Amino acid sequence: MEVDHSGTQSLKRSYINAAGLAIPKNVLFADIDFEHESLHEGLRRYDISMNKPVFFSWLGVMMYLKEDAIDAVLHSVAMFPAGSEIVLTFVRPPGDSPSIIAQSVANLGEPWVSYFEPDEIEAKLHSAGFSKVEF
Repeated sequence: MEVDHSGTQSLKRSYINAAGLAIPKNVLFADIDFEHESLHEGLRRYDISMNKPVFFSWLGVMMYLKEDAIDAVLHSVAMFPAGSEIVLTFVRPPGDSPSIIAQSVANLGEPWVSYFEPDEIEAKLHSAGFSKVEF
């Protein structure tokens, strides 16, 4: 399953089509806007089973979301059964000046809005219900 904002999903599908690639029949594109709907609600809308362990790949997402949306996603993931895992990326605070990448994406209308230190992410994960955190 591929989960993303509907606009980004459309763009991804257009790239796949332009490349002449076929989308496998077992791939589901789930349009979920984390700022307006919890991951849990969105997955239920797509009839995803909440009874089996799941691996979540959440790379390059957190920096674009407000903290409330991040917390909601982490709590949703933690609701899955034992054996479920998440791998994620986050951006540390920029210090005196934002990175070139942060400036570039902001210029494209996609500014980074959340920054965290590793200890903050660890606390968030434990607070959400994760028992093991590795960096």
